[in-house]
Amino acid sequence: MVSTTTELISTACNRTPHALDWLDDSLIAFGAGTFVALYNPSEKKEEEVRQGVYATLQGHTKRVNCARFARTGGSGSATRVLVSGSVDTTARVWVPVAGTDARAWECAAVLCGHTEAVIAVASVHLAHSGMVVTVTAGTDGTLRVYEYAHDISGGSNGEEKGAPQNLQPVQTLDVGSRNALDVALTVLPAAGTHTGDGSGCAVLLATGNTDNRAHLYTRGSAGGEQFEKALALAGHEDWVTSVAFVRFQPDGGADSWMQNTTISHWRPGDIILASGSEDKYVRLWRIHPTGGSGGGSSKDGGADKIAAQAMLDALTDSLRAGASIEDAAGSSGSTAQTAQLSTQAHVMAGAAQSEHSVTLDSVLVGHDGWVHSVAWAQMQTPTLVTASGDSSVMVWAPDRDAGVWASVARLGEVGGAVVGFLGAALNPSGTSVCAHGYHGSLHSWARQKDTHADAGAGAGIANWEPQLSPSGHFGSVQDVCWDPSGSYLLSASLDQTTRLHAPCVRPDQQAQERPRWLEIARPQIHGYDMRCAAFVSGLLYVSGADEKVVRVFQATQQFVSLWRAATGANGSEAAFDDASSALAVGASLPVLGLSNKAVDATRVQALMDADSSNSISNNSDGHSANDTYQVRQTHTDVVAAAAIARAQRAAGQSAVGGAWLPMEEDLLRHTLWPEADKLYGHAYEIFAVAASHSGAWVATACRATAERFAGIRLYSTRTWQPPAVSVEGLETAVPLAAHSLTITRLCFSPPSAASDSSDGSDRYLLSVSRDRSWALYERTRGDDEKEEETAYAEPTGPYRLVRRQQKAHTRIIWDAAWAPNARFFATASRDKTVKLWPTSLADEPSAPAKPVALAFPEPVTAIDFLPALLTGAADDSHRYVLAAALESGRVFVLEGAGRSDGAGVPTAWTPTEVPRAETHAAMVQRLAWRPRPERGRRSSQRSWQLASASDDQTVRIVTVDL
Repeated sequence: MVSTTTELISTACNRTPHALDWLDDSLIAFGAGTFVALYNPSEKKEEEVRQGVYATLQGHTKRVNCARFARTGGSGSATRVLVSGSVDTTARVWVPVAGTDARAWECAAVLCGHTEAVIAVASVHLAHSGMVVTVTAGTDGTLRVYEYAHDISGGSNGEEKGAPQNLQPVQTLDVGSRNALDVALTVLPAAGTHTGDGSGCAVLLATGNTDNRAHLYTRGSAGGEQFEKALALAGHEDWVTSVAFVRFQPDGGADSWMQNTTISHWRPGDIILASGSEDKYVRLWRIHPTGGSGGGSSKDGGADKIAAQAMLDALTDSLRAGASIEDAAGSSGSTAQTAQLSTQAHVMAGAAQSEHSVTLDSVLVGHDGWVHSVAWAQMQTPTLVTASGDSSVMVWAPDRDAGVWASVARLGEVGGAVVGFLGAALNPSGTSVCAHGYHGSLHSWARQKDTHADAGAGAGIANWEPQLSPSGHFGSVQDVCWDPSGSYLLSASLDQTTRLHAPCVRPDQQAQERPRWLEIARPQIHGYDMRCAAFVSGLLYVSGADEKVVRVFQATQQFVSLWRAATGANGSEAAFDDASSALAVGASLPVLGLSNKAVDATRVQALMDADSSNSISNNSDGHSANDTYQVRQTHTDVVAAAAIARAQRAAGQSAVGGAWLPMEEDLLRHTLWPEADKLYGHAYEIFAVAASHSGAWVATACRATAERFAGIRLYSTRTWQPPAVSVEGLETAVPLAAHSLTITRLCFSPPSAASDSSDGSDRYLLSVSRDRSWALYERTRGDDEKEEETAYAEPTGPYRLVRRQQKAHTRIIWDAAWAPNARFFATASRDKTVKLWPTSLADEPSAPAKPVALAFPEPVTAIDFLPALLTGAADDSHRYVLAAALESGRVFVLEGAGRSDGAGVPTAWTPTEVPRAETHAAMVQRLAWRPRPERGRRSSQRSWQLASASDDQTVRIVTVDL
């Protein structure tokens, strides 16, 4: 029986501000394409759930815009109810599957009603009634309110057991063209109480809108009550993009916060609303019961201070706008009133059977770009984290002595490669930050122990260290391929990058522990969408993109050292031998350039030998401050060299793998591979590339709408030129011609069963096309003839056409694969079939073809054969294993018994579907089994790994036990 285990889910966070939320130290949820991804950030080895992204929740049909855990009405802590909103106009409620301890989640309800995309969600759990109130905001100009039980599960209310319920809104609030960009919910305590757990509480809703205001709505906590508009908080000068509540609940006595002059006027039970805006500012609003503690009362120790600061800020803003001092100080017109900061206490009547005041408490100034998100950590002293388009994440806390909110940490890179942050969240203890950027990457930082002066003070400057975080493509993944030894996986995506993933181990890792798959290099960051890639050797690969050029990339010494240390390899794998010493030490990408350039080894060595006070430790660029000319002329090269030097110095110091493992900022700039060559000749965008098993040839094809463009070009890896021919009128080989439309896949044949070495490989080259045909090309020279010793007598060079099968399928052929012994090959088509063709057809060009057809319920988009024959119970029996993926993302593993003599094509195949939770949600572009040394031979190994790439933006690796 076939069983599977997920090893890697590589994906990126969606480019929306509210796509990520933090439940506890072992669970972060974020939107990833149409999924909701579950990520375990914990470094604890005893965690039952493995670290990294361990599951994706399928249900939405379009991009997930937002994901939020429901908060409790009392403490405001997150609960195990997750709500996500999507472009598909729905929101979904996710809850843990019973008995799985939150390791597995299921969709319990679908929240319907919106006519356009849902862009924000918020939920609050009312403890006294056991109900959850959820509010969603959509681009249709409405807010919709839903109510359901906290212990909701699929299959109730007459629905099919296990199926999610369809819930309609109990109230719809029309905001018109003033769209709500974010929503937040909390509970106002009943009169005379400080918590939101009682029956007399009221629900408070805040929205951030495009009218530059934060709006407040209130309703009772009983079921079926309606929200009513309470206040509109003016002050921001641009769209309010994010809002968040926190309840002030100090754990200790009065001294724990009364000594902090910034919040000494706060009282237990006060609610603080943070609003972030595109005007670059964050405003804090204090919501508290009236009765002598209003914002203008002298009993509030910070009121005078706030008023004075407000006057100063108003004067500064007015002068910046061009007004005179007299106008700023004495104007009473509406314009001046709008520009000034008001400390007036706004009263909300009828909420929680008592009146509450809303007062502007502070304005946080520090960001230089739009503030995209704000989030609180529920601590004794509230801590706020903000994310901005200025490429920084800031952590804010009240300064005990200065009387203002201060930034205790500014995270990110000033002038770095990160193009702004869209969202950030704090863990419940406030000791870790996780943010996501424009390129979908996750960035994590952890506050080091014993560096924060006093938790009660809240303003001690802590040392925040970056942490390893999952990464992935933020565009459709078009191709995946293993290096010849199966040591690491390369993926190519429409996000214009290629990425390398490898299994990394800790120095103290036990033999029975599974390695953690991580992205260890980003060899190519291109200006064109990537389409395909193929390894020539373990240290060399070729790639094709939406351009007419095929590019060749070679590994670096930095990568070899990193791979060896991170994976615990001894250097025997991936052909990492003495040849690695001839590699470039590193690579850099010139400004406005597309070709990665090798970094001079002498410069790196000079930086390694230089005095640390003058180079690496005191200057992140690794150059002397006085060497202005050098900086201007070779800044990129110097920066790359300094990064490599720092990496080599740090080797062996990391907690994971015993090596320096690159963070997102390093992956963006310092793990590139230099470009070794370019291959020209095609007229349109490259669509398919393949490398021979011997490493002698590279075959390429481009997008084509006519026969003259649908040829296959061959290049020698010795000269990176087309093969020479001795044909009159020709100097180099002409393209192999057989198709009339785009070639979708190229495959060289593996060693045949009769061959005892790899010399028998690459006898055939197979191509399939959109024109519904396949073509087979045979090598023109035998195994005993040396390639390119003399010019080829054939016009097409080393290969010639021996068979073309027109109308092999009734629809487009998407993929092809060879059986491990080269006895037959398979083609996969949109006509919902996989057909198996005997290789003997090449010897009988006119013989009728009688393929074995395997039917599937949907179009088949990707296939691959296991690269070894599995031995059976009898010594002379063996099995073929074929993986097939469908247009919907489903993946099947099929087993077929072969004849003892290896002849013929198996006709009986047993399919097993990979569990849906471990597969994709969109079209699978490529499947690739991880190779082993016994490729083409028989193997008793029963555990193999299968990699897949999909339009859903994920790369997955599953272990398949056969």
